[in-house]
Amino acid sequence: MTKRKQFEALKEGDKVWVESRHGWTVERFKRTTKTMLVTTFKGVEYRYDIDTGHKKGTDRWTFITAEVFTEKHQEIIDKYKLNRSVKASLENLLSNYKSLDKEDLEVILSIVDKHK
Repeated sequence: MTKRKQFEALKEGDKVWVESRHGWTVERFKRTTKTMLVTTFKGVEYRYDIDTGHKKGTDRWTFITAEVFTEKHQEIIDKYKLNRSVKASLENLLSNYKSLDKEDLEVILSIVDKHK
């Protein structure tokens, strides 16, 4: 199935995966025109070529593409959220480690030793 057909099959509000060399975002599908895919992110409209998914109005060195949101993209988001949650929890543990009891500290040390 071509990108054009995939984009034309979307309904308003569906997720669109947008990737650049700096990372990714999830935008919302708004509409298609004869030559463009139109999405929104934080109230701003963005336009992409409907055949290639490349962002319109960028120079030839800027590489930003849109794709139909898939399960693969959802897995990336879930992993990102889990990593952020773990990082926040570890930072909380680090700032409050003096208040932990001996058993908690031993559990932390066993986890650290397991991953050396």
